[in-house]
Amino acid sequence: MHLRQESPSISSNGYDFEGSNGSYQYRREEDVYVLIDNANSKDWVARATAFEQINEFISDIKPQEHLSNNLMDQLIQTHIQHINDHHYKVVVACQESFSRLITIYNSRVLTYLDQIIPQLFINLTEGKEKVSASTNFLINLINKIYSGNWILEILLLICNL
Repeated sequence: MHLRQESPSISSNGYDFEGSNGSYQYRREEDVYVLIDNANSKDWVARATAFEQINEFISDIKPQEHLSNNLMDQLIQTHIQHINDHHYKVVVACQESFSRLITIYNSRVLTYLDQIIPQLFINLTEGKEKVSASTNFLINLINKIYSGNWILEILLLICNL
């Protein structure tokens, strides 16, 4: 694999980079950090696109692949930060991406549920049909993945805040 000769440009799939010699380079974790930066853009289109590309990245993860703790923490924190974004298309893309993340890495996401669930309750009251539907799907997914005891414990923790 050649080292990058110039700054990367994201290709259509979101995480193949083209160097100056025209060859593609595949550097998964570095590429996701670029997407995380894009998810924090001031432009809602860039944020929504970043979450769509993060979703594609997560879809392509093989079961034996392990993401570093730092990357996983940043991914989860970025989702938490934007799950109540002011633009509904970002919220939907973020929740869809988070649904995939929670499906693959449910044990690593568990410790963050106390931060996510209250925000999902807020999204349930959102007037946009797409946000409500996406939120409902994510809450049902959380209910299927985690036992009632975990969810009850998290809800009690939230109520005590």
